[in-house]
Amino acid sequence: MTEPTGLTVDEMIEEFLRAAARGSERDRALTGYVAAELGAMRPGDVRRDDVEALVFDLGDAGLSRRRLEGIATSVRTLFDYATKRGLAYDNPAERVALPYDDGTPVVEAAAAGAGHAAGRVRDAADRTIAVVLRTATFLFVLVALTFVVESL
Repeated sequence: MTEPTGLTVDEMIEEFLRAAARGSERDRALTGYVAAELGAMRPGDVRRDDVEALVFDLGDAGLSRRRLEGIATSVRTLFDYATKRGLAYDNPAERVALPYDDGTPVVEAAAAGAGHAAGRVRDAADRTIAVVLRTATFLFVLVALTFVVESL
């Protein structure tokens, strides 16, 4: 996927933090953990598996679940900002799996660090399921409205 700009995640973090500095404090997780692991990547190349691998690695290193949630939130906020600014097309941190408090992964595949191809297939499957559910919901509402109108 080609990006609208040639920014790396490092550059996107800097732009995001400059914007955040105008209204809030800097996030050390972004300039530390996230920049070290994802910084050289292009935003469009970052997948959910990359973010989950980062979170699980940090969990294995002993970070608390609360801190892991904060890091996932920081990355999600960064990519929300990036999508609004046209720096990225989607948010790979939207539904990131986190380990349970006892270290057991919520999603086994996340700890295994599945490759980008598997992540793309899962993303495509998620989008397909979302479209099917929206269509089914629309049809259900349409049928319900038809019954309501006929009963009047």
